[in-house]
Amino acid sequence: MYLCLTGETVDAAEAHRIGLVNEVVPLEEVQDRAAALAARLCENSPLVVKMEKELVQRSLEMPRREALRFSWVMHFAQRYGHDALAGLKAFAEKTKPSYRGW
Repeated sequence: MYLCLTGETVDAAEAHRIGLVNEVVPLEEVQDRAAALAARLCENSPLVVKMEKELVQRSLEMPRREALRFSWVMHFAQRYGHDALAGLKAFAEKTKPSYRGW
């Protein structure tokens, strides 16, 4: 809010220090880092990724109590769906999970 209201700017290091960005990489490494992050996200359950994105976006517009309730419903759906079981099985077998998105 401070930056928005004052119009001040910060460099990349300061943006990282105050938590405005997650990491700072040299310009020549940006594409590789973005690709690595995308690959990492693609290893996760597509259902969980979709639900987490929706949870974060929706909860910003909800009263706190409603957001917590919605979070619990999403957590329950993630925990007992096919992808959750596939993740547990793969962990136990030390293999890669086979996610289906449900």
